Amino acid sequence: MVLKALAMEGTLKNRILRRHGCLVILTGARQTGKTTLACRSLPGISYVSVEDPVVRPSFTRLSAMDWIERYPTAVVDEVQKAPPVIEALKAAHDASGHARYVLLGSSQILRYPSPRAPPGDSCATSG
Repeated sequence: MVLKALAMEGTLKNRILRRHGCLVILTGARQTGKTTLACRSLPGISYVSVEDPVVRPSFTRLSAMDWIERYPTAVVDEVQKAPPVIEALKAAHDASGHARYVLLGSSQILRYPSPRAPPGDSCATSG
């Protein structure tokens, strides 16, 4: 189990620290270590949680350009609770060749149409 976690850390680090922008979606059941994996793999990268319903609107109001300017590289947790954030991050990724985001959430995130990209796009999914 430890070797698998280390391999996942390495893969996540390699994807997000590439020269070009990246959008990585990491899904799974609650309390399975997604946040721990992302934060441990990517120390020093901004962490944003949209779980709190009181602060969530401040993130859902951010445009793609706002995300690029304020959070050019970030781990964004509980994104399934804020579909406008998913759309803004996808747009930020598309608009900037350097924006890097790791989206964390439950498997419900896959119900939204925009996070999965067509073949050849630089969006990677892992469940």
